[in-house]
Amino acid sequence: HPVEEVVLACMELDKESVAGIVKDCERADVRFSMIPGYLEILTHEMRVQEVADIPVFQLREKIFLRGGRLVKWGMDVFLSLIVLLAASPLFLITAALIRIGSRGPVLYKHDRVGKGERIFHLYKLRSMYRDSDQKVDEFVSSPVSSFPADPSKIDPRVTPIGRFLRRFSLDELPQAINVLRGEMSWVGPRPHMIAEVKKYKEWHRRRFDVLPGITGLVQVSGRKDLTLDEMVRLDIYYIENWSPLLDLKILLKTLPAVVIGRGAY
Repeated sequence: HPVEEVVLACMELDKESVAGIVKDCERADVRFSMIPGYLEILTHEMRVQEVADIPVFQLREKIFLRGGRLVKWGMDVFLSLIVLLAASPLFLITAALIRIGSRGPVLYKHDRVGKGERIFHLYKLRSMYRDSDQKVDEFVSSPVSSFPADPSKIDPRVTPIGRFLRRFSLDELPQAINVLRGEMSWVGPRPHMIAEVKKYKEWHRRRFDVLPGITGLVQVSGRKDLTLDEMVRLDIYYIENWSPLLDLKILLKTLPAVVIGRGAY
């Protein structure tokens, strides 16, 4: 069969070997592609300009451009106001059920790591019994190489009403407050706990370039029990391919995922 394209996937070849393969492809008039070896420097947009007759590659990301930030901020604020207004009766009913079902506050807050590795309080409707935070922190601090996207789903300390809230992700609704405070976005990488971040590899920290999200590619990927590496790869793909249309697609996919209870966080 005639060769139409060569895709280089090996990350261990030296520069001379790669250059030789490129030359061979050029002589044979074959397309050449290569898979980047470092996810943290991928980009969806690259501009080439000459400086002193030397080609210089300039990487750009739309999500950091002023226009993109304004569009995303506008979408976040509009959706947050709509959700908070529309869901206010549901909040009141749910708050009453939480107080009846177990002792403790209605709202639960936990320290998470956000954009720029800044710590913020993530808000949720309380779905666990009191004094459960310590047990969850002990679990995610255990010396394991990878862990599920949601460690708490194997924690038995969830209240009866909490199981219902988690089943349909209703416990996440107060995070609309985090969005209005500028700590989160509706779409982005899910914010991890401090204990989880301590296990990060250096390239994982690419997630901190953007605001964390209430939902994201991980939540609508259709896969369960993703490892940390798999989750971060999806997050990096989102960061480097961001557009308002991509956010809209993720939001539209989130609704059926929530209704059928798939991958609730």
